[in-house]
Amino acid sequence: MLTSEGLYVGSFSKVMLPTLRLGFLVAPPALLPALSAAEYVTDWNTPLPGQAALAGFIDEGLLARHIRRMRTEYEARRQRVVQRLAGSLDLVASAAGLHTSGFLPAGRRDVARRARDAGIGLMTLSDFAVHPSRPGLVVGYGAIPIDRIDDGLTRLLPVIRRGRVSAVKPGSRNNAAISGTGCSSRSRRCTTNGVESAF
Repeated sequence: MLTSEGLYVGSFSKVMLPTLRLGFLVAPPALLPALSAAEYVTDWNTPLPGQAALAGFIDEGLLARHIRRMRTEYEARRQRVVQRLAGSLDLVASAAGLHTSGFLPAGRRDVARRARDAGIGLMTLSDFAVHPSRPGLVVGYGAIPIDRIDDGLTRLLPVIRRGRVSAVKPGSRNNAAISGTGCSSRSRRCTTNGVESAF
């Protein structure tokens, strides 16, 4: 329930696409004059066609249908990743999202480097930690179709378990399959929904 002092701010970047660059703000009626004035002096160039198209998309129920479909898809991807990584990582409990995280077995601090050298884009838990943390990995699946997740995990699991990786030829389909869209072993960066992410 929105209170008189509360604001609800969101973005359509995750549920739609980041290039849309549209968000929303739900505010109490008493704040609308101040918010309108702030918008007037800070933003004269908001693209109206995109807003109108998105409003129609929402009004016709298409956004809700899209979210239901993607929720099912992402849950299937999450389940596949969790099932394959169970026993190799001490997984952090999660119920939703576009990535899963897990702690590495003792003595496996160079897993991310070896995986990146093999073309598997990964980020570590320490990339997000303010203080030193237990070694771990962040495995994203937002940009990888479910039928290609197994390819990546099949190559990642030996890296975690034994520290070995299979060779990959630059530019091969297998390299792209395990890296997801926008991932490069040369740059060691991956993008998922336009944001640098994991796996």
